[in-house]
Amino acid sequence: MELLSDLVAGEGQSFLAAGQGRDLPEECRDAARSGIWLICRQICTTSDPDTLNDAYELLTLIEKDKGRLERLRESLSDRLSWELRT
Repeated sequence: MELLSDLVAGEGQSFLAAGQGRDLPEECRDAARSGIWLICRQICTTSDPDTLNDAYELLTLIEKDKGRLERLRESLSDRLSWELRT
């Protein structure tokens, strides 16, 4: 989860790819969107607070439906870390 978060957040952009006009973080976000259901399943089933927070943070980077993200945040508010609750 942490590696995927780093990739979609832009931690993996190389100068070569940027020079070729590619946006690797956006490409990673597009690819990750196809697995949003897996991330949501992880969020809803994990008992590990770190995994929950990492998965939710990842979802905030790739989820385009901000209403759905807000509803999920509200349903998880007592389980999320303080900085993710607002």
